[in-house]
Amino acid sequence: MAERLITLNLRRYLVEQPVTKRQRKAINYIRERVAHYTKVDIDNVKIDMPLSESVIKYYSRKMKPIKLSIDLKDGNAFVKAHQDSIRPTHHVNKDNTKATGTNNVKLNAPKPKENTTKLEKPIAAPKQKKSAEKKKTE
Repeated sequence: MAERLITLNLRRYLVEQPVTKRQRKAINYIRERVAHYTKVDIDNVKIDMPLSESVIKYYSRKMKPIKLSIDLKDGNAFVKAHQDSIRPTHHVNKDNTKATGTNNVKLNAPKPKENTTKLEKPIAAPKQKKSAEKKKTE
């Protein structure tokens, strides 16, 4: 098993492509360049799912260079992002919550402790003043 590290400059290729087709073309460009560097058939290049998601969501828009780790096994090239270059595929808000639509999920937040104390009597709603009611009836 041989492992190679390469850096691809996506901007050089994606600048010439239409904006609407850059996501698909970025994945195909990575596949094409890896096949060229490793001298395997383009059909034998397998791209890792987290790498594919980060290319579609981040790298196809920002067109930054990306570091790739390539494992060669039995004529197949398995491509994954190098540890330092992976970008998050989700947006994290300032209060350390993951934006997931209506349900915000806390990241690395401690679990809430269960309330073991007995609840007190519920507080009754304040009573209305009777003098205001008497004036209305008069």
